[in-house]
Amino acid sequence: MKPPCKLIGEDGNVFNLIGLTSRTLKEAGQRAEAKEFTERAFACHSYDAVLMLIGEYVEITGDDELKFEDCDHCGTIGCDGSCEDEEERGA
Repeated sequence: MKPPCKLIGEDGNVFNLIGLTSRTLKEAGQRAEAKEFTERAFACHSYDAVLMLIGEYVEITGDDELKFEDCDHCGTIGCDGSCEDEEERGA
């Protein structure tokens, strides 16, 4: 299972992203994967290739991750809960 790694909203410098990903893997007890990832990342020839590789090892997340979950009330993806307020107002 890929551990969640907060990258969205972080400094997009490739070395920072590699470090954050490696740290996440180590904290998840995946030291061998962290070493393998780092070796593969530094062998990549482009920024895009590193981004694709990161996605192979971790689940990329961000601060606003909850905005994309289904609403418990109406089931709409990304609903902020205002559907309950509308229902109460009779809308």
